[in-house]
Amino acid sequence: MPVRAEELPEPAAPSPPPGLVTVGRYDQGPGYRVNRPRGSDSWLFTWTTGGRGRLRQGAARTVAGAGDLVVLGPGVPQRYAVEPGAGHWEFWWAHCQARPSWTGWLRPHALDDGLYAVGPTPARERIEAAFCRMLADARWTGDGPPPEDAEPAPGEVAVAHGTAARELALCSLEEIVLLAA
Repeated sequence: MPVRAEELPEPAAPSPPPGLVTVGRYDQGPGYRVNRPRGSDSWLFTWTTGGRGRLRQGAARTVAGAGDLVVLGPGVPQRYAVEPGAGHWEFWWAHCQARPSWTGWLRPHALDDGLYAVGPTPARERIEAAFCRMLADARWTGDGPPPEDAEPAPGEVAVAHGTAARELALCSLEEIVLLAA
């Protein structure tokens, strides 16, 4: 009986604990994939800057290209990977609890099973700047002024630990959702 590669079992990847605001930027090559059979306890926001990614949540599926915001709600099995045939997938991502107002902005872009796919946006430079600011704010310890926006190091991930850092990071993500939706 033939078995396709996508049907093979793969290890499940844990998501960040609920309540944290975690943000990062990846540029992943072929073979990168994440499988969460129980879903995530938090929302996952992805914004593609290059290449292509394939995302699935429950029965809903989408492919993300440059400028696409894809959001996966909590509690539904999810998988995502570099799109077959794409050389890579470069994307920003953030895990957090979504603010209640965001679901109204995302609702017109709902596919099914808590997956929202927002097509390419013309506000790419501003969204990129907001993600850079979100990452800088998530790194802030609360001592002194918040850090200036900076180009992230490849694969850099930050977790907003303090209340002010968390709120500033969420404000940047709110700007991203509003601009994209």
